[in-house]
Amino acid sequence: MISILFLTTALPGESSNGGEIATTNFLDALSQAGHRLTVTGYARPRAHYQTRPRETVIEERHIETDRAGVRSVIWFFTALTKNVAYSVSKYWSKKYIRAVTELLTNGNFDLVIIDHAQIGFLRPYVIHKPVVLIAHNVENLIYEDQASALRGLKKWLYAREARCIRDMEHLLARSSAMVWTLTEKDREYFCRIGARSKAFAIPSAFSTKPPQANQSDSDIVMLGTWTWKANADGLRWFFEQVYPLLPADSRIEVGGKGAERIIGNRPNVIYRGFVADAHDFLTRSKVVAIPSVAGGGVQIKTLDAIATGASIVATPTAMRGIECPPDTVRVAEKAKDFADHLISFYKVRSKQEDVVRALQWSASRRLNFEKQVAMSIEQAMSYPDRV
Repeated sequence: MISILFLTTALPGESSNGGEIATTNFLDALSQAGHRLTVTGYARPRAHYQTRPRETVIEERHIETDRAGVRSVIWFFTALTKNVAYSVSKYWSKKYIRAVTELLTNGNFDLVIIDHAQIGFLRPYVIHKPVVLIAHNVENLIYEDQASALRGLKKWLYAREARCIRDMEHLLARSSAMVWTLTEKDREYFCRIGARSKAFAIPSAFSTKPPQANQSDSDIVMLGTWTWKANADGLRWFFEQVYPLLPADSRIEVGGKGAERIIGNRPNVIYRGFVADAHDFLTRSKVVAIPSVAGGGVQIKTLDAIATGASIVATPTAMRGIECPPDTVRVAEKAKDFADHLISFYKVRSKQEDVVRALQWSASRRLNFEKQVAMSIEQAMSYPDRV
């Protein structure tokens, strides 16, 4: 058993998005292995959750640009003056630096975990301790991809973001004992730049339990954080390309923040906004659609949908980092094929034995993940400090 200082962006008490769910999985696995954890990060204002034992709240802070108000302008100018990525400046604060310095001075930590490259500004203050970076994505590749589809000022901003966050990712990767990634593709990227890297088969946040009887009249449900551009692009693709190919009486529900403008005024679409019980939402329809077309890392919402035993239609992008999925999942890249699979699930839902295998698949993935984390901590501790 060792003592670990775990530094993250936002404390994952609500587990309201894929990143927070992934973080929670790592925290749970580390606790399961018997390690002592001290977790530090920001809390969202007016967030309705209880902090865990040994959690330190730096301060309450909006981290989404659309909710930050004038602070987003400050973040932008901070990014320019410090020559760092905008996504890094959102989290930079003297309070965070001071808190980490005090914890390392007064605590007896064996290992420091930096969760997300966006808080890499803390790395210079971690001295003579092995460091593990959890890279949820290769961030610079996401911004490069987004920049390629833009023009003018937006293109410049996204290209700058890609360049600055790449510098941070490379610095962190090369100075860390290990880089933990969520996909094999991301692991290969970090290995190419000289880092020791390991890919983890991240599990769903849901405990596996048999799905309840259908409680809704909807045919299709979609759930996501649509304020994130990559997710919004997928939802937009669905309504522009797939939706016109579906029967006019298809009943569709969309859950999650930020989808209002994309959905528009469609009579057969119900927008639920924030969904308190994601498991219930995903299991009360005939089929779950996951129309991702951009982004990086593993799709937590795909894993969550699989863990419910629901019938699923997903794009190849939604399946990144997920190998050999159960038969409850059908994959389609083209809009016509995507629509055809959805309609097929209207008529015939997954067999009960396929549902049981999907639940077993998810339970096995969680068990393997916990074993991976336990072994990787031992590996990280065996490597010398690289700073």
